[in-house]
Amino acid sequence: DGIRSVSVLIYFWDNRDGPKFHGWWFGPKEGSQLVWAYNSSNCSQEDLTVPTSGWMCPRDGEVDQTLKITTHEENEDTDGQKDTD
Repeated sequence: DGIRSVSVLIYFWDNRDGPKFHGWWFGPKEGSQLVWAYNSSNCSQEDLTVPTSGWMCPRDGEVDQTLKITTHEENEDTDGQKDTD
């Protein structure tokens, strides 16, 4: 009881609003002023791969070394079964 579900979107924002906003963001929707994490890695238009580490959380804080991004395929168990989360 008391547990809520929150949708989180990882999105890339280009440099249209300047270098301060250029990068990867965690938020409830694209372009939201409410954001939880930021990463300035992989900002080249040629390499738009979501960074796996280096996320600042909160967005204006220090890099959170415990925050890691993995793909669904990287979460495969050793028996070949995929995570269902």
